[in-house]
Amino acid sequence: VLGSFDGAGLPNALKVVDPSMANLRADGSWMVNGKGYARDEVLHRRALALPGETRGISVVELFRRVLSGELSAQDYQRRFYVDGGLPPAVVTINKPDVQPADLTKFRDTWREKMATSREPVFVPGDTTVTPLQVSNRDAQFLEGRQFSLTDIANIVGLPPYFVGAPGSSSIYSNIEDQRRDLL
Repeated sequence: VLGSFDGAGLPNALKVVDPSMANLRADGSWMVNGKGYARDEVLHRRALALPGETRGISVVELFRRVLSGELSAQDYQRRFYVDGGLPPAVVTINKPDVQPADLTKFRDTWREKMATSREPVFVPGDTTVTPLQVSNRDAQFLEGRQFSLTDIANIVGLPPYFVGAPGSSSIYSNIEDQRRDLL
C-alpha cells in the first residue's frame, strides 16, 4: 500500500502487506485488511502473469502447471501409441443383411491376421478397407512433445543437454566443465 505522494507524484512510503490480506476487486480496486484502496494507491507486483489472468502466479505454480501439462501429454501419447488411439483402418461391408455376429467374426479374423503377420489380407468384393493416418494436428502435437525435456530442464535449472533434450548439445566442453557449470 502506497503512502502519501510528494510533489513529483512519487510515494513517500510503502507498506508491504501479506498477500492473503489483499483482495483484488473486479473493478481493479483493492480491499486490504478490510479497507478499500483505489488502483493507484496500491503497487501490485505480479511474479508471473499469464495472459488473461489478473493475478500473478508463483514460480512453483507455474512449474506445477508445466508438469501437469507434461503428464497429460505423456498420458495422451501412451494412449495414442500403446492403446491404439487411432484405429488402423475403417472397414465398410456393403451388405444390407450383415449381422452383428458376422461383423464380430470379421473383426476378430482381421485382428488375428494383422497381429501375427504382415502378409496381405484378402477381403470379399463387397468390403472396402480405408486406411487411417495421423492427422497433421496430431502429428504436430507429437512432434512438439520433444520440447518437454527442455521445459523440465529449465524448471530445475539444468542445461537441457543434461537430461538429453533433443537439439541440445554440450560441444566444446568436457565433463569437468559441465560439472563446474552445473555448480
